[in-house]
Amino acid sequence: MFLSSVRRLRIMRTSEANGLAPRLEEKNDRQKSKPI
Repeated sequence: MFLSSVRRLRIMRTSEANGLAPRLEEKNDRQKSKPI
């Protein structure tokens, strides 16, 4: 589970740098607030 979360974070960072999915960022922020 930890690895999957790390992968998601990496994908977020890469997409953020590329500016491809700025909307995905908002969704991920909501998921962060939720306890796993």
